[in-house]
Amino acid sequence: MMTIKNTFRTLFNIRVERALPPPGPQPTVGSSIVRGTLRIRLKVPIDSEQWAWFSGLGWRTTDMRADRRRYLCVEDKALLKLLDADNEKRDRMHAQLLQWEESINGQRRTMRPERKASANAQDRADRRI
Repeated sequence: MMTIKNTFRTLFNIRVERALPPPGPQPTVGSSIVRGTLRIRLKVPIDSEQWAWFSGLGWRTTDMRADRRRYLCVEDKALLKLLDADNEKRDRMHAQLLQWEESINGQRRTMRPERKASANAQDRADRRI
């Protein structure tokens, strides 16, 4: 039954966008926070003010063991720069991070793997010539 429902939704482009979950508790060292397709692995502790800033911009904690989505990993150096920056610079750096995410995702959408012709299809094409 679910297969028919999924096929119907795909054919008619009826998909429900996932709602942003409410912010959870402050993440601990070693956990991951995500926003869209970006993921930050926290290797340094963040304080409550920094977590309030991250969660206000849509970052959420997630259990990576059950998550099969593909994420773009933010480097540790970028996280350290974000945490050490003042509010104005932090906002600019976050905007640059989101632009980088959009440019990478745009490239992913335009890149399609080349289809290889099977050996039988190639043989048939050779016979026609």
